[in-house]
Amino acid sequence: MAKAVRTMKKWAMMPVRAVVNRIDFVRIMDYVSNLEPGRSFQRRTLKTPPAFLDQEDIIRLTIELTQADLTAKGDGFTIREIEDSARRICCQYETYIHETAAGAFYNIVTHLFEHQDQEAIFLSEDRRETKHLGQLLEARKNGLGVVYLVNHSSHLDEFIVDVALEQMGIQIPLFAAGDNMMATPSIKRILMMGSYVIIRRGATKVYLATLFHFCRAMGELGKQQGIFLEAWAGGARTRDGSLRYPRRLVTLQGALAAKNDVVVQPVGLSYSLVPEDLGLSERAGALSWLNGHRIYRHLLTSPLHPLQAMARGIHHLYGRAYLTLGRPRMVSELEDMRRSDKAGLALDEFASLYAMNEIARGKKIMASHLAARALVRVRRDGGSDLVEAAKLELDGIVDYHRRTFGEDPDLEDFIRDHTLQDVIDDGLGTLRRRGIVDQGLGVRHVNGLEYYATHADHRLYSPSAKENIVIVGAGALGYALGRLIGERTLEDKRYSLSSLILFDSREDLIQGLIEHRGHPVHFPKLRLPKNVFPASDAKAAFRKANDVVITSSVDHFETDFRTVLSEGPQVSRVVIASRGFEPVSHLLPVQIAQKVLRETGRTEVALMVLSGPVPAERLAEMSGGALVLAGPRDTTQALASLFTLPGFSVYVSDDPVGVQAAATLAEVYSLLGSYLTRTKEMNGRLDTAAFFRETS
Repeated sequence: MAKAVRTMKKWAMMPVRAVVNRIDFVRIMDYVSNLEPGRSFQRRTLKTPPAFLDQEDIIRLTIELTQADLTAKGDGFTIREIEDSARRICCQYETYIHETAAGAFYNIVTHLFEHQDQEAIFLSEDRRETKHLGQLLEARKNGLGVVYLVNHSSHLDEFIVDVALEQMGIQIPLFAAGDNMMATPSIKRILMMGSYVIIRRGATKVYLATLFHFCRAMGELGKQQGIFLEAWAGGARTRDGSLRYPRRLVTLQGALAAKNDVVVQPVGLSYSLVPEDLGLSERAGALSWLNGHRIYRHLLTSPLHPLQAMARGIHHLYGRAYLTLGRPRMVSELEDMRRSDKAGLALDEFASLYAMNEIARGKKIMASHLAARALVRVRRDGGSDLVEAAKLELDGIVDYHRRTFGEDPDLEDFIRDHTLQDVIDDGLGTLRRRGIVDQGLGVRHVNGLEYYATHADHRLYSPSAKENIVIVGAGALGYALGRLIGERTLEDKRYSLSSLILFDSREDLIQGLIEHRGHPVHFPKLRLPKNVFPASDAKAAFRKANDVVITSSVDHFETDFRTVLSEGPQVSRVVIASRGFEPVSHLLPVQIAQKVLRETGRTEVALMVLSGPVPAERLAEMSGGALVLAGPRDTTQALASLFTLPGFSVYVSDDPVGVQAAATLAEVYSLLGSYLTRTKEMNGRLDTAAFFRETS
């Protein structure tokens, strides 16, 4: 059925594509560029061509580097393969297209977005977003290459970066563009003016090596390149508004491999209104880009001038947007910082994580974000006072930024200069125009509301992955399982899109784990694998969790389990590694969990029990042993591989209560046996054999 639907959509789009392919977008762009103020922008900024103008130098060095690399590795290739790959990747710069595009893009973004100063678009009045600009200009003056690492929210990101940099007196960088973006000839001609091509599927080893060395060659020749860090799922924009842990990218690895120093420049983009908001969060169609337009109103008043009416109808359609330059770092600086870091990250991982943290530090909180968070809080907790809810949300945002970054968040000027009531009114106006809420504050698109609320959340979330795993409790057992599962997911390609978080509400303990990667009490010399992210914030830890492993003490089990359910709407499987009888109710943890699931109606959550005669020390040292995983047969079989490393075996059972009771009683009987041995009440083989028979 799904295949049939896809086929029908493909056939339905064919006439649309045929029409689009006949449109000459270059001609349209030429017309737009000749309007003011675009012509003035061209005269003011286009004084020198971009640094990547001579692609032949880049191609020549790319071929040399790739040939030497593949030869050293003993990989088969032909020079023709490398050259073909290099020319397929490289930019196709045209001076005329650049000059035309500069004016056209300026006119388009100044028309679609609101700006406080037309001479400095995408900036605040005090220009605080450019406080690190001097370092960047000095690096360019010295001929150093630059890698711009950017968060990715919209297809307009690249154009905003280009226009903003050109107005700052900086030449535009080359951005990576997927080959799927090149389907329309005239659009390809525009994009290839400032892009190099990434093959999304079917890339050969020679092509990937050539791509790596193309990015390396740009760095060695002092060129500029832009990379969107959140390139999970083929470069996709964030679908839920979150900032995500960056993925390892061949392009970034190549850019950082240059033999000379290169500048890493974080770039944060902030939108009060993202053009693709409902397209991303609700899978709505392309027409959602025009939500809130006033085209029909202007057509009625100017029916004889439809183009002018349409232009007036989309004036300031997308509200306010800002570009913030984070603190730039030389690759040599990042390398020095990495050496003293305990996480054991590769250079590209460390550099991208540094950039994402700088982006999180500098990204703005917008009125629409705050209004969405206030409305989400009111819907969750009850009440009707949006202003009070907004105040509580703002206090939480400020507290998080002070604790995490040691400074206040950057609130957009509209929030700074207006009362909270005005801010809420402005933000709700944005949400109404986009069709997310109605006039009576009824929510029409829940995911759309959450999308804007999440834009104010500057935590780094794990990407949308096949498995997002959280271990609850950073005691001896939780830490040991963190090492075990971390190594398992790190080495197996099946888990290449998994994330693993070790959660504990004790902030001081988590901070110590982040800094030293070893457990300060139980295992100071055994470090966590680099793919394990310690966290003390429940909202960040559980928000996108699928699987949760709970190792909490039995006294705190019910509290922690309820937190998992309340903060983790996507949790579908819970593995209980806690042991013991609850002192008051005398229930096992799995029985407590069953009771809570019935109370909360979360009966879709599958419960499993993890047990076995393997102490935490052996798990942490990964020295082997036998584990038992008990729960629903199909679910348990599927999850058993997560705990299977060399030396470990996992037995599957369908009796979680029985397995947990046996594990708890085994500890009781071991204590009893030790006591009887010490008091000489159990002495000799016959007594020991009788004891084992009775306890079994």
